[in-house]
Amino acid sequence: MIIELNFKNLRSFKDEQSFSMLTWSKKIKEKNKDDNFYSVLNNDIKVLKTAVIFWQNAWWKTNFLKIIDFIKRIVLNSHKINPTDTINWYDPYLLDKKSKTQPSFLEVKFLINDIRYTYSFSFNKNKFLSEKLIAYYSSKPTIVIDIDRKKEKIEINSKIMKWAELIKKEWIRENTLALSVLADKNNEEARKILSFFSNIYVFISWTWNYDLDTMKMLDEDPKFKFFLLQLMKDCDLWIHDIVHETKKIKF
Repeated sequence: MIIELNFKNLRSFKDEQSFSMLTWSKKIKEKNKDDNFYSVLNNDIKVLKTAVIFWQNAWWKTNFLKIIDFIKRIVLNSHKINPTDTINWYDPYLLDKKSKTQPSFLEVKFLINDIRYTYSFSFNKNKFLSEKLIAYYSSKPTIVIDIDRKKEKIEINSKIMKWAELIKKEWIRENTLALSVLADKNNEEARKILSFFSNIYVFISWTWNYDLDTMKMLDEDPKFKFFLLQLMKDCDLWIHDIVHETKKIKF
């Protein structure tokens, strides 16, 4: 479950932005509490079940969704990058002379089985400059991964990431993320976290190169239509059904 997303200097966003699923009000109507929120961490925090973003066309909504997808693809695939390759996901804000050469920053806070995590990294075209994974196995934070390329620091908590000491530091190249490498080497904790990211799905447009095709899923999986309709109803969009058909058009 995603709790919060923070990012800076990425696509059309120059300054740091924050998207939070935490409830902003302490006054929650008792009759709506169970319907609208998840109570997690022994009821210490309440997380929204759904969120709706609306704004006028041709602004920032699609870029925001693409950033969520960026995080997923970077974490899942960075270990596949060749040593001499650049980081294709680097896409800074270009309408400013300084920003277009500055690093991008991404941070996501999430829950897995009632354990809270904060994972962040910064990067430019050629390398990941920093990477940090913090876990809350108790009320106190535990630093699991801490990498700072400027300080030439690569620290991995081997008590949490078992067998991490067997991972050669040269495998964690400047253009790869340690979390991605550890998962590729079958580290159990890293694979659990990557499984979380792999279950993030972003639906934008058929023009975006996605493995998931909404129309195809509607045709092949009746459960998906039920899921999509339920999502629409939860968002209160007044949509009662989804029907589509394919026609051949003569040119």
